Amino acid sequence: MDKDFPYLYDNGIYFLAEDVNEESCADVMKFIIERNFDKENIIDNLTLIINSPGGKIPDGFALIDVMAGSKLPIHTIGLGIVASMGLMLFI
Repeated sequence: MDKDFPYLYDNGIYFLAEDVNEESCADVMKFIIERNFDKENIIDNLTLIINSPGGKIPDGFALIDVMAGSKLPIHTIGLGIVASMGLMLFI
């Protein structure tokens, strides 16, 4: 997704609708880190909408580590299928 949906991005919302893998997790991690250091657009929290059948465990746990280290609270929303590593991200 990255910045494909500027309204969502600008309001601290990321829509993850794919397998958990190196590329998808890297995009979400960049989003979280960028939003934590963004001085121009102050937001109170981030929202991660997850629709994923799961995927690679090491990539998912890397994303979980970034989520845990975020200064901004991250709320998750499950949409459609939330299974396997996708469920771990949701929790």
